[in-house]
Amino acid sequence: MKDLRLLKVGRHFRVNQDIKIVIGRDEADNKQMRNLAQTGDTLIEPSDFVGPTGLICGISRNGTNTLAGSMILRYAREKAAGKKLLKLSMNGETSIFEADSPADDEILKGMLI
Repeated sequence: MKDLRLLKVGRHFRVNQDIKIVIGRDEADNKQMRNLAQTGDTLIEPSDFVGPTGLICGISRNGTNTLAGSMILRYAREKAAGKKLLKLSMNGETSIFEADSPADDEILKGMLI
């Protein structure tokens, strides 16, 4: 049921057969994704800047988190240079990580569902 509700929210990117990343388009999408996140999903939110929320559906690995972070930087309204902090939440645990460059549009185009 989550998958049907999630289809109405954000931009969807297929990383591989097992992993999908959804990036919010506006605050309503961001709120929906926070509500739809389930055990096993990874929620990534900007920590020190204003930008979209990301939801990783599938088994998240370090490279996946980095990719989602770069996607968030790409779609953030604030385009300031330099490293940005992101908050990662999964299964009740939270951590902070850095993203330093936005994702390339050509790469994103190839993953867009």
